[in-house]
Amino acid sequence: MILNEITKVKIGTKNIKHYLSLGYTLPYEKASKGRLRVKKGLWLEVNTSDIPRGSSALIDVKCELCGKNRKI
Repeated sequence: MILNEITKVKIGTKNIKHYLSLGYTLPYEKASKGRLRVKKGLWLEVNTSDIPRGSSALIDVKCELCGKNRKI
């Protein structure tokens, strides 16, 4: 059973398109030559169900058999 509905994930070049396609808005800043970029080291709060398969984000879960809480 998933305990948290919202999880923080670090935004980087590999997952930015995924979250933009889901409708999340990201704070952009102006870089050199007038280009827009996302600040390095940005963390975003997302729904746990929106985390892609293979992500390294940690999710709090409770085992339905033994009742222990874990992060996976």
